[in-house]
Amino acid sequence: NIDQSKVKAIDHHKAHAYYSYYTSNMIGKDVLSFTVDGMGDNINATISTFDKDGNWKRHYATNECGIARIYRYMTLLLGMKPNEHEYKVMGLAPYGKEKYAIQAYKVFEKTLRVEGTEFVWNIKPNDSYYWFKEKLEGIRFDSIAWGLQNWVESLLIKWTQNTIRKYKISNIIYSGGVAMNIKAMGKLVELAEV
Repeated sequence: NIDQSKVKAIDHHKAHAYYSYYTSNMIGKDVLSFTVDGMGDNINATISTFDKDGNWKRHYATNECGIARIYRYMTLLLGMKPNEHEYKVMGLAPYGKEKYAIQAYKVFEKTLRVEGTEFVWNIKPNDSYYWFKEKLEGIRFDSIAWGLQNWVESLLIKWTQNTIRKYKISNIIYSGGVAMNIKAMGKLVELAEV
């Protein structure tokens, strides 16, 4: 029974940015907003800003950020339920040992990278499941989780640092499915720039 004049559709990533802004303790400050997820309204990563008056402006949007999709495929590859058990992969990652897992990390590193404030593919697999299955064959499950998690953390750290340098704003908010990766978010909180 809500009057339809009060209901309006807004862009998926704009909604992510706004809810993270309004639930933050940064209202009244200049804020950098990052959104990262599997896909919403044909976009999977954005950078925007909120000024001291709460005015929002998008500066970057892409559908080339494959972080969430690759994480989902690895969840499936490791025998878990995609779009539901990613937290288990994150929790499994610390059990991997760098000396064994670095091989898995290098597989992930061959795909997506951060260049400035943008995501760019080195190699964009046509079929991520089978491409990664072949490349990771023989690598233990905890090593795959370690490589994946550390790769995601390194991408997000570089993206965040480069963006803070570019916009000269150190108050940050993150939203979208990838922001549920609390281990990666913890690494961002520890950055001197933040």
